[in-house]
Parts: sequence; C-alpha cells; structure tokens
Amino acid sequence: MRSRTVRLPQLAWFGNHQLEIDIPASWELTVCRMKGHAAPALSEAGIRKALARPIGCPPIRELARGKKEVVILFDDMSRPTRIAKLVPAVLEELAAAGVKDSAIRFIAAIGAHGALTRVDFAKKLGEDILQRFT
Repeated sequence: MRSRTVRLPQLAWFGNHQLEIDIPASWELTVCRMKGHAAPALSEAGIRKALARPIGCPPIRELARGKKEVVILFDDMSRPTRIAKLVPAVLEELAAAGVKDSAIRFIAAIGAHGALTRVDFAKKLGEDILQRFT
C-alpha cells in the first residue's frame, strides 16, 4: 500500500523545521489551509499601511487617543506569530495618539500554557522592546 507524505511545520522558534508524516493511501486526506496562507509576508510598509487603514474599525491612533494606559497582549511560544515585526508600527500608532511609553504595558496571554522565560520574551517581542519597556 502506497502512502502520502504530509509536512507539518514545527519548532517555529527553534529552527522552523517540518515534521513529515506518512499517511496511508487508503485514508481520506483533506488539507485545510487558512485564507491567505500562500500570501507573502507584509513588509514594514505593508504593516504600517494595514494599521493605518484597518478593516471594520478605526485605526489604533484614533482608538488610543486620550487614553491613560494601554495594554498590549501577545501570544505565547505555542504560536509562531512574529510580534517583534508588528510592535514597532503599533507603538508608532500609540505615539501618534499621544500615549507615552510609560503608559504602555505588555502582557503575555499564555492561558494555561507554561510561563515564558526572558529568552521567550526576546524572541516574541525583540530585545529592543525588552530594554524599552518593563
């Protein structure tokens, strides 16, 4: 009996490898990809443009105007989200709204997952953010 190989991404923060799994030909196999899975990653300019013109809501700079504090929640290491690429543009939006760095907090939304280490924070947010914010 022949098999088919499916490649699953894993270890996004530790080399970004793919796990190969052989699926028997007799099994029904459906690959479900999210919309935009093959789209190229946004550039810094693309991120800024998307934040300036969000779909279905005002830009962050409008939502944050006049606020005393801002909390930025970010996901944990179980998700491959490259937050460090997004944070600078989000912080620019907050600065445009008049929010000072001292009024911004970052909180890891880890749910029931384990606590993050400093290395994890650096991978998710970037070393410059760790130096700039508590």
